[in-house]
Amino acid sequence: MTPQHRSATFILVAATTVTGKFGERLKALRERAKVSQTELAKGVHLSKAIVARWEQGQTSPTLENMHRVAGFFGVTLSELVGEGPDEAAALREAEALLQQWTPALAAIRQVVHAAAARKREE
Repeated sequence: MTPQHRSATFILVAATTVTGKFGERLKALRERAKVSQTELAKGVHLSKAIVARWEQGQTSPTLENMHRVAGFFGVTLSELVGEGPDEAAALREAEALLQQWTPALAAIRQVVHAAAARKREE
């Protein structure tokens, strides 16, 4: 299995894992912390509607957004989704991969924004 396939596999496992329980866990964590959906949304730079859809199980967050939410509450991704050992191991691996790729994604964003700015100037 190539490193790219391995990364994609772990991310897919993590995304599949969170679909079912993420909303329930998020709502419980948020209420325990006495944080409103609006406060959480502002804290992770998203809309309240997105947070509400997650809690209702209508949509699932991206791995990046899960990382933001975990950071907001000061928990790991594994703690956030609260799954069993196999899923927790996959999430820890996915979290490590996200940390590894975050600087590269930031650099790509900068290049895209610079190219867009140059295009607007033309």
